[in-house]
Amino acid sequence: MDHAYVLFDPTGRIGPRDFWRGVILLVAAQVIMQTALVYGPPILVVILSILSLALVYPYLCVFGKRLHDAGKSAWFFVLLLVGYLLIAQIAGQILQPFASEALVDAQQTLQQAAEDNNIQAMFETLQLIAKVQYLPGLVVMFLVNGVLGYFVARLPSEAGPNQYGPPVGA
Repeated sequence: MDHAYVLFDPTGRIGPRDFWRGVILLVAAQVIMQTALVYGPPILVVILSILSLALVYPYLCVFGKRLHDAGKSAWFFVLLLVGYLLIAQIAGQILQPFASEALVDAQQTLQQAAEDNNIQAMFETLQLIAKVQYLPGLVVMFLVNGVLGYFVARLPSEAGPNQYGPPVGA
């Protein structure tokens, strides 16, 4: 598998196997970034927040090429992105009770630190909130990537050439 092609080139087609490999690499990158956000120094929060937004493009490339292989436009990725956000929101609401008491306490502490203009306490409280939401966030991420990945991987490949290129392996 050509990682640069799968992750960074929006043109062409990929089959289900390369699609899953790309999704696994992207999920691994997300796990590493989330872990670094929670357990790393505060300066990483800004850097990794920007980098996490940059993952949208590789996701577009991976999902777009798989959609191309099924003869669909990569514009369907927008629908997948809406589905991603919707499923994540629903799953987050379902998992929220597991962290709600600690989260409420942390939000009150954050509000007090903001009123006192205590930047250090605000950063420490934000890290505490990130730690409380870490495990539920990972569960949601795996769930959403798995559900959407499953449906996109199951799309039937077009046997011959289509407007997006030759069939995979040709």
